[in-house]
Amino acid sequence: RNRKAAELFGRMAENVASLILIFQGYSILARRWRCNAGEIDIIARRHRRILFIEVKYRHKLNQWYGIPQRQQRRIMRAAETFAKQYRISQEFELRFDVILIQTDPAAWPHWWRHLKNVWPG
Repeated sequence: RNRKAAELFGRMAENVASLILIFQGYSILARRWRCNAGEIDIIARRHRRILFIEVKYRHKLNQWYGIPQRQQRRIMRAAETFAKQYRISQEFELRFDVILIQTDPAAWPHWWRHLKNVWPG
């Protein structure tokens, strides 16, 4: 039961993160993109920059302690697969970001945070 709730809240957080990116001028290229290497929550583009984004949903923003190395490697391998599959040229900057969404309503208006270039690609 908790797993279903976590899945629902995770999807909701990805929806919110997608809207935040759209308002920042990004186009959403893919959501929950999967390949053998792993899954990327959101892939977005603006100009010559492509973001591979991990979305985290937490009660408080300070409850986030980073992305484990193993998960970073999985996301990076998936990003490489995406870039090859869609023939993304070297002219694009590839960046790995995290968007944190907070559930605590007392946090308004600071209920989300976009962490840029969280780990090198």
